Amino acid sequence: MKFRFTNQPLLWVPSSFFAMGLVNQILVVVAAIMFRNLGMSYTEAAAYASQFYLAYAIQPLLAPLVDTFKSRKFYVIGTQIFISLGFGLVALCLQLPVYAAVVIALLWLISIAGSIQDVASNGVYLNALDNTRQAKFIGLQSLSWGIGPIVGAGLMVSYSGTLYASLGDWVAVWQIIFALLSLILLLVAVFHHLVLPPDRVAVHPIAGLPERKLATAFTTFFKKEAIAKMIAFAFFYRFSQGLLEKIIPFFMMDPISKGGLGLDNTALGKINSLGFSAFLLGSILGGWYIAKRGLKPSLLTLCLAVNIPNIFYLLLSIYQPDEFWLIATVIPLEKFFFGMGATGHMVYMMQQLAPGAFRTTHYAFGTGLMGLCLWSMGSASGFLVEMLGYRSFFVVVLVAAIPSLLVTWWAPFRDENV
Repeated sequence: MKFRFTNQPLLWVPSSFFAMGLVNQILVVVAAIMFRNLGMSYTEAAAYASQFYLAYAIQPLLAPLVDTFKSRKFYVIGTQIFISLGFGLVALCLQLPVYAAVVIALLWLISIAGSIQDVASNGVYLNALDNTRQAKFIGLQSLSWGIGPIVGAGLMVSYSGTLYASLGDWVAVWQIIFALLSLILLLVAVFHHLVLPPDRVAVHPIAGLPERKLATAFTTFFKKEAIAKMIAFAFFYRFSQGLLEKIIPFFMMDPISKGGLGLDNTALGKINSLGFSAFLLGSILGGWYIAKRGLKPSLLTLCLAVNIPNIFYLLLSIYQPDEFWLIATVIPLEKFFFGMGATGHMVYMMQQLAPGAFRTTHYAFGTGLMGLCLWSMGSASGFLVEMLGYRSFFVVVLVAAIPSLLVTWWAPFRDENV
């Protein structure tokens, strides 16, 4: 049966990007918190969770498959069903005596499916909407992506604290959380079966595709004008955030005696919810700001919005306030500015890096480079905190703004009037 809803972006854009944001945050933030609750050290938890970002970094290797075999809708729905099953298996395997290796392997497979889901969902967005409608829905896109972290890193983490107060067993707590996540992804997959727009099946299936045709998706990317500067921009724009992403939850959870803020899971989840809500508001403002001023005049300001508020973390590490309201104000304020600035990153890759015959693949190159940055910086962040302590680490984060600002200043534009 065909539904008339399939041509309504207001239905499938929010659900598509919500699923992307939810899976991403479960893998790169919530998994680290779970590992810590289950007894891993901060360094181990950060390092393991960072590895799940590697699948997002190799999106360019996965994108040609989506561009040349089956339809994008097929991959969106298929990966969401796979992720649902994977989360269910994580819930079951947490009770195993050697759970760590099995759960990490499952989450690694889920991360690959999540990466393919992102490529396919972005492909649907890029190919179902023209440039005007892409710009129109960019705020909704960012807003919807941000709801995923509110549910995953906010509500689910906060609920884990409530469950632990009742059950007193972190294994049982996280089994319940992952069972709920499995159900959510299954419902999203069913919804997308009904509402995602029809997508053409690839004209050149893999079986009959000359090797040079598949290679063209890669070679044409590196033939783009000023591609080296575009690559540098895609990688370094979120350099400081790559260092922060894994560490901020640990900083909030670590006791005062270890330089942290001494919060439990319930408080952490509440602040995460406030933070990602602020991120959403910032994303909306960022989209409006770009629409009003244009991308090129806005980009440096947006990069400053990503980096300057990081000084809040240095101040928190120095004064270590015990007032919840103060922490719950300062951290969401930083997330607001990050949301505003992150919009510039995504719009640049969508409008300057992606255009061409292989839009899905080339956009995946950009998001893959971003993922490579977050993976590499996240992997190093736990070691740096252990070596330097929180105060010195946050000084390093501020210095990491320099390459972000330089690549933004030098970012090339195909159309000088954007």
